[in-house]
Amino acid sequence: MTKEAAASFFAPRETQEPLTGASTAASVTTTTTTTTTVTAEMSATLRSNNDSILSGEYFHKHATNMVHDPNFVEASKSSETPLPMLAFAKIVVEDILRKKVETHKYFNGITMTVPASCQQSMQPEHHSIVGQKLLYVDWHNMYGIDVQCPHCRVGVLKNARTNFSKNRLLFPIFVVNGPPMWCMVMSMTCPKCRH
Repeated sequence: MTKEAAASFFAPRETQEPLTGASTAASVTTTTTTTTTVTAEMSATLRSNNDSILSGEYFHKHATNMVHDPNFVEASKSSETPLPMLAFAKIVVEDILRKKVETHKYFNGITMTVPASCQQSMQPEHHSIVGQKLLYVDWHNMYGIDVQCPHCRVGVLKNARTNFSKNRLLFPIFVVNGPPMWCMVMSMTCPKCRH
């Protein structure tokens, strides 16, 4: 770390002025460019891997169909997670996680945001969850991290199963501004001490 880098990091920042006139146009352009870039990257990723089925329309269609399926509704009635979010999580597990698709193409870190459909009229079931976040906490698969057992300090923890695969549950994480985030957590066990 150089002295110049430290000085530039700790230098006072300029305060932002209220958006008026020309500065509004610059901000809108920047935001639009960023959004367009992210959408283009996602579309290019989907097309390059022949995964075009995993678009907003795909999630919209399948989540809506699941919510209207009496068997799915009956199987999920004991869960306190909203039914459309359970349907979305099931699609993610079956079509991304179990098929060993490169998760970083759909997840930002451990977070996947429910995509909007490009259709002019979305079904209310899917529309109610658009923009909500699904977290997949699996340190080994998402980041390649081998976690040492905190109990025996000899073994390396191995993945067991998620709360979603066991009980069809998603843990809510409540945030100050917005709907809760829904979380699938991977349980881990130590092969040495069985902790």
